[in-house]
Amino acid sequence: MSVANTSRHLQALKAARLVAVRREGLYAHYRLADPAVFQLWQAVRDLGERRLATHFVSWWRSSSPSARSQPALHIPELVRALEEGR
Repeated sequence: MSVANTSRHLQALKAARLVAVRREGLYAHYRLADPAVFQLWQAVRDLGERRLATHFVSWWRSSSPSARSQPALHIPELVRALEEGR
């Protein structure tokens, strides 16, 4: 991720009041604005893991053994396959 892209993400998080910033000369120190922000992130991460696991179990149960023996996918390929409903 580039510095400019990181800066844009941090500004969006700051605008949403999810992070707080402390400036020190040329430097900006970011921190989570509240412990609840971390809890929110954990909840979203856990939900994503459960949804992905549910999708995988559904695929496993509905696929043939030959389909399950296909080579492993890299993460971008897996995401694309999930988005396409494969």
